[in-house]
Amino acid sequence: MEIIKVLKDTVQDIDLPMQVEEVYLLKNQLDIVGYGFINYDSSNEIEMFIKEDYRGEENGKLLFKELYKDFKKDIIRLEIDINNYPMLKIVEEFGGTNLGAFEGKESYVIKKN
Repeated sequence: MEIIKVLKDTVQDIDLPMQVEEVYLLKNQLDIVGYGFINYDSSNEIEMFIKEDYRGEENGKLLFKELYKDFKKDIIRLEIDINNYPMLKIVEEFGGTNLGAFEGKESYVIKKN
């Protein structure tokens, strides 16, 4: 797997917020298997998606690690579906603090070192 950063304008199939400048594409030899981006609007969020067939194979952790490394602010915010156990595990590994649940999503913050 490799991660390629591309400008937002070169991505056609993903609905992205206006504030996003770059998209991180997670690729295998044949296909894009996931993507992520940093949204520096008022929420300072990392958002990502991994195709279902590629989940549970450390791909999400690989992508999150790259997004985390490039995140330029001190606090990252995330909202995660309460049933997305792999992502919840990744956020906990990165020191995420659970702020509680609302409408089926868990809110987390991660303070960067």
